[in-house]
Amino acid sequence: MDNKKLLILDIAVYALVILVAVFFVVPNLRNGNQTEINNNTEIPEEIKKTGTTVLSATDETTETTEDIQPQQANTQLLEAGWIPYWGLDSGYVSLVNNVSILEEINPVLYTIDTDGSLKRNPFTEETLRKILSLCKQKNIRVVPTIGSYVLENTSALLSSPANIKENIEDILKEIETYGYAGIDLDFETISASDAINYHTYLSELKTKLSKEEKILSVTVFPQWGQTIYSTHPDTRKAQDYAYINTVADEVRIMCYDYDTSVIGPLGPTHWIKEVLTYATKKIDKNKIYLGVHLYAYEWEDSTPTALTYSSLSNILSSSSITKYYDDNTGEDSATYKCGEHNCTLYYISPEGILARRNIAKQYGIKGISYWKLGGEDNLLK
Repeated sequence: MDNKKLLILDIAVYALVILVAVFFVVPNLRNGNQTEINNNTEIPEEIKKTGTTVLSATDETTETTEDIQPQQANTQLLEAGWIPYWGLDSGYVSLVNNVSILEEINPVLYTIDTDGSLKRNPFTEETLRKILSLCKQKNIRVVPTIGSYVLENTSALLSSPANIKENIEDILKEIETYGYAGIDLDFETISASDAINYHTYLSELKTKLSKEEKILSVTVFPQWGQTIYSTHPDTRKAQDYAYINTVADEVRIMCYDYDTSVIGPLGPTHWIKEVLTYATKKIDKNKIYLGVHLYAYEWEDSTPTALTYSSLSNILSSSSITKYYDDNTGEDSATYKCGEHNCTLYYISPEGILARRNIAKQYGIKGISYWKLGGEDNLLK
């Protein structure tokens, strides 16, 4: 074959290769998966304390907080609830009343002692056994919560590898003794210097729990982007959503107590959407539980008092009260005279519960966690 024919053949082959590349490779590049879950497991080298301005956005990034497009309703939305140790009896009544809708409960049975050890809260063993028996009958998971609310106690645990080891061993013993499905960590005070130790603790606990096929649940404060948080700034930094996503089986976001410094809603739905928009970029949505409040705040002038829903009946039945439901916040409010003072009440009604269930379905997350079970009457029906 002469050189001219060889040249023509080479050109034809080369052209065919280009056509194949355009046909197959370019579409794949255009349509490749672009997950929003950040699986970066690198731990920050330094956790710095932020400022204290409420809801003040920084200029460091331009992260979007636009709502995601509504998804097909998640018919598998699960519902859970915390039960405080001081209210196990009323929590049991709530459990019986809501046994058809609850998939998991989280009784707050433990805390961290001054020496960093695991400490049982003073609950009644008989009531706990009743709760465990009913949950076993109804196939409801029991994943008790360890609440740590004293900074020095949390630091005593996290700053000592020996204390971490002992704490994890004690958790496993409690799980074995009572047949729990796992453990939930609600650490609300973590210093900047303990942030990396907190991540180490989560990782080591997850490893041990996984060997026993048990659940690690982590409860966290709400975050909604590059914001200067007025409360618990160091703890929120330590609660790195992307890192927690790599170790936790469930993540419960406490979307309440929005801004208790002013009279207003406890967990407005417009803010909940901001939190979930941010969270679903960092955490697998199939792990996320939306924390929803069942309590109310009554402000007498500017001082708030927490009330259970069941205690509102006398207030709400008064003919002199002015009630209003706000679609933008998904909460009810009321104004009235209480003695010589003006009172303002913010509370959640069945309409507000439905709004939050719909948001959870819209975002396609795993479920809802209620604080707290006990004293909510038929609010969840």
